[in-house]
Amino acid sequence: MRKALTVLALVALGVVVFLVATRRGAVTIDVVGPAGTKFTGSWDVDGETSDLSGVVPAHFSVECRRMTFAIELPAEDMEVAFATASGLSGRTGSGRPSPTYVYGMADFGPTGTDFGIQGGNTPQPHAYGR
Repeated sequence: MRKALTVLALVALGVVVFLVATRRGAVTIDVVGPAGTKFTGSWDVDGETSDLSGVVPAHFSVECRRMTFAIELPAEDMEVAFATASGLSGRTGSGRPSPTYVYGMADFGPTGTDFGIQGGNTPQPHAYGR
C-alpha cells in the first residue's frame, strides 16, 4: 500500500511539473497609424521565426510559451500595442526621426509571466534575445 501511494505521488508530481513547464498564454500585437502604411518585422514563437510584416492597421495573435518580436515603423504617428490575455499590456510609438524600432517579448514560464516592450530610433538586434 505504501509503495502504491509513493508511485501515485510521483506520478502526480510529474503531471504538475509537465503542466507548469508547458504553460502557454495568448498574445496580441496591434500596429496602428496612418491607414495603408507598410511596416516590416519578424517574430520568434516557441523557436519558430516568421514574418511579421504588413499594412496598417494590422492585428496578430498567437498562443505560445515564449515569443519575441521586432517591428520597424517607417512613419511618424505609428504605434504598437502588445498585450497578453492575462492583462499585461504595453504600447510604444514612433516619433522623430523615423524609423522607430519596437521590440517585445512574453515568456509564460513556470514561475510566472515575463513581459516587456521597448522602442527606440536605432536598431537593437539583441533586444529580448532577437
